[in-house]
Amino acid sequence: MPDDPPPLPLDYRSPPPPLRKPPNDPESERWRNYRILFRIAIFLLIAPPTIYFGSNMFMFGKLTGLSAADFIPDVQNKAVPVVLAIKKYQRDTGQLPNQINDLQPKYLPYGYRIGGDIQTWGTPHFTLYNTMDNQEIVYDFTPGAEGWSVKGHFVNGPIPLPPVVLPPSTQPVPQPK
Repeated sequence: MPDDPPPLPLDYRSPPPPLRKPPNDPESERWRNYRILFRIAIFLLIAPPTIYFGSNMFMFGKLTGLSAADFIPDVQNKAVPVVLAIKKYQRDTGQLPNQINDLQPKYLPYGYRIGGDIQTWGTPHFTLYNTMDNQEIVYDFTPGAEGWSVKGHFVNGPIPLPPVVLPPSTQPVPQPK
């Protein structure tokens, strides 16, 4: 490109040109204040929903907070087999097991990961620990109050599932001692 002028040499030692100062008249000041107020209003409109929905999406993988119904898949997949095994043990022995290990291998296979605990003193219940959300899924064995509930930082209340029911046994029921 023979017709192009040669590039100007760069001089890094010279100071940059002074910045242009905005006008200082009242009209310019008023519009500057309007722009600041507009940006604050936009922030106040967008920030709360973003914080609410964004934190729920980050923590729970959905836009809304947790509810008791969100624990139904965990209950059906992980807890119902254990409660069925506990009820079968109770039907066969006349009492609740003292610990989870009493259920293996007759009522639960050895490889089954339980992740919970049985409490037979006080209010008899089985607790499954949901470590991802730091919640406890509880099955209460108390007659008349039997059923599922969830306890924790994000949700407290009953899980909308019916109590676990065993089919009738064909064997005689032993009497408790």
